[in-house]
Amino acid sequence: MGERVLLVEDDEDIADILVIYLRMDGLDVEVASDTAAAFSMFKKNVPDLLLTDILLPDGTGLELAGRIRGMSTIPIIFISCKKEPQEVIEGLKLGGDDYITKPFEPSVVVARVRAQLRRFQMGAETQKPSNRIWRDNRMEIHPDSLEVKIAGSPLALYAKERQLLLFMAERPNQVFSVEQLYEQVWGWEKDSDLRTVMVHIRNLRKKIEEEPDSPRYIVTVRGFGYKFCWAHASC
Repeated sequence: MGERVLLVEDDEDIADILVIYLRMDGLDVEVASDTAAAFSMFKKNVPDLLLTDILLPDGTGLELAGRIRGMSTIPIIFISCKKEPQEVIEGLKLGGDDYITKPFEPSVVVARVRAQLRRFQMGAETQKPSNRIWRDNRMEIHPDSLEVKIAGSPLALYAKERQLLLFMAERPNQVFSVEQLYEQVWGWEKDSDLRTVMVHIRNLRKKIEEEPDSPRYIVTVRGFGYKFCWAHASC
């Protein structure tokens, strides 16, 4: 079997159709109908990706993701009938990598699952020892090991935060639109929510900036997007 997906969905009809499509694409799928069963399955055998509904009988997919994110960096995709910005933001703040709203095309879900698995695998393959370091007097980035330090201390970043930071830091002073950043880090889907970029930018600023409201590293270029500036450089 292929990569393992843990699907958490209490609607049997939705779960059945997703299982069919995911398995047709060569993925191994385990199904749980609530957070307790899902967390038990996760602890027994860590999957390659978590695909979870938000509203579940014994809690929420957000709570489940929060517990799992504290133990693993596997990709997490939320599915929900709700489209409210606050729920989307909350899911991404908890370390979610993508958010799909119902109703959806099962083939689109499979494509987005595959995209997250590819990106996660590519990130794992690049974690090789290296002496390359990008730094200024406050932050240093090890692009090959993916380690980030602030004032000499390792910085805890979620997978997508780390990918976004490394992508921009490798291209200092280059301005990227929200659409370009989403396409590079998350992959382009016609029904994707671009707000995920702004959420991750805001979370990154809280972690790397001395003054998040007056950012020095990730700078907003009004009307265009964002650019990364090293502290020692002129931006």
